[in-house]
Amino acid sequence: MQIEILAGQDYMDHLHVPEVQKAVRAIVAALTSTEGPVSPERLAKVVASCFGFTRVVESRIKAINGVGFPDHDTDGIEQFIFPIGAGPSSYVDWRISDESSGRKLNEVSIFEIANAMVAIARVAQGVAPEQLIRETSRVFGLQKISKDSSMRLEKALALAVQTNRLEQDGYYFKAKDS
Repeated sequence: MQIEILAGQDYMDHLHVPEVQKAVRAIVAALTSTEGPVSPERLAKVVASCFGFTRVVESRIKAINGVGFPDHDTDGIEQFIFPIGAGPSSYVDWRISDESSGRKLNEVSIFEIANAMVAIARVAQGVAPEQLIRETSRVFGLQKISKDSSMRLEKALALAVQTNRLEQDGYYFKAKDS
């Protein structure tokens, strides 16, 4: 998302004011419509950057997320904020991440990661678990899979199976027909 400075940093001290809340909600709507589900931390960093901040402390992250986004659903796992009109059970999109996107794997919803896994398995018409993890890590810009990244990818794989979008057929995972 292209960042545009909307006002000075002092506006972030007035998150209780309806006009400021409206501006924050508009930023969140634009962000989620562009990026899909967004972590509370990334959401706060993007919002704060629109008011001239380059760094955001934890208390500011909590304050920005405290504005509330009633038009947006969140998942019950990581509290990612979904685009208006979409939620964890209906969101089927995913997008490639790389250095230019500014999203790290921990800033990508496990629902979006699971969606990518389903797409990869569908194209491959079945894929071994380690290959699915490796291919998914590539579409999200990882050169090397760390322990944390591996755990996140495995969590997304479990979610895709749990939500009946992937099934294990012998050693391979296949996308279930929609």
